[in-house]
Amino acid sequence: MEKLFSCRLLNDVIYHSLKKYLRLLGMFEGETPHGLRGGCAVTMLATGAAQDVVDLKAHIGWRSDSMPHRYARADMLEGSVVSKRFRHAVDEAA
Repeated sequence: MEKLFSCRLLNDVIYHSLKKYLRLLGMFEGETPHGLRGGCAVTMLATGAAQDVVDLKAHIGWRSDSMPHRYARADMLEGSVVSKRFRHAVDEAA
């Protein structure tokens, strides 16, 4: 398997690249790689793209079982349909 990069990607490099391309598209509104990762997790559960926490962890790249639990308890999702789906997926994995 060929290496895509010869050195480790740093968060700053990823952030500045994301910012650069979103600005070129006229779409930059302060997005961060971390925010996109969390948003992706929420969207996958809200749309049914992830059937369970195992799918979600594999796609997002979370190694820890505690990360889905953190997002399932996010205050901004409290009481929403997304929050309920997230909690259901997390509870089924436990």
